[in-house]
Amino acid sequence: MKALPMLVGLMRTSSERNVAEVLERETGYKAADIEAVRALRTIVWRCDDRFFVKQGTPQDNFVIEAAAHEAARSAGVPVPPVAAITTDYLILGAVPGVPVHDERLTIDQRRAALTEAGAYLRMLHEIRRPGFGWANEDLSGTRSSWIEHIESKFAAGLEFLDGVLGSEEIATLRDAFERRRGQIANVDAGSLLHGDLQVDHILVDQSSGAMTSIIDWGAVSVGDPAWDIAVLSSWAPQVINRLLAGYEPNEALRSRLDALLQMYRACRHAWEYRAGVEDGLDESGRIPILREIIVELVRR
Repeated sequence: MKALPMLVGLMRTSSERNVAEVLERETGYKAADIEAVRALRTIVWRCDDRFFVKQGTPQDNFVIEAAAHEAARSAGVPVPPVAAITTDYLILGAVPGVPVHDERLTIDQRRAALTEAGAYLRMLHEIRRPGFGWANEDLSGTRSSWIEHIESKFAAGLEFLDGVLGSEEIATLRDAFERRRGQIANVDAGSLLHGDLQVDHILVDQSSGAMTSIIDWGAVSVGDPAWDIAVLSSWAPQVINRLLAGYEPNEALRSRLDALLQMYRACRHAWEYRAGVEDGLDESGRIPILREIIVELVRR
């Protein structure tokens, strides 16, 4: 593990040259300053505040991500413009704004932006696609049912949490899932989902307070709209009311949120705990949240 930072440093030095060459070749723009702003399996490069270049792994499919941008944009959802796609890179135009939780925004700006984001999220969810789960290049789902997708993620997460959570806690989570199985499965038609909606991914103009973009569409999926709302609230439950004020959910979705919000939050944390640890991250902060959710699930 100690050798990893040196390896990443060497990779970045080489990749900066590659990014500059790809950007100029694909867009005609010659960047003066290129900086890695995020680096896990996918590296994101900021190029002069004009472009962002996502450099992927063999597991990434930027065609799917670009298709999600286009579908969202066509529905009226503000997203970064796609400048180019190559085999190994996705080039996006930079969009001004800071994350909705940024302390430079006032409380009123954050609240208004979350309400605005809720309205845009509903626009996204009104796009219906066949199938369920992770999206294909045509934005159809890769699985035949929503329950199949969610159960596979949850089971993989719980398997990895064995020994981190106690056996009774794991049993409680399994039992809570089984008691809600019918409700989770009751999704007849899949909506297009962002799949990884977080406060980091909602950008807001610092001066006007207007929401400028929803970013990071690499986990685009097809399924239950309640999932996106649960993911957004997985770390910050307090955002729910403001988001729903803009979303204006119908009674059916409100009922699903009442029944499944905590279960979906548990599924999200269990899966992301595994994914993060496998990427070498410290995901221990998810454990106390999971324990709080377990208490809530027992009460319901």
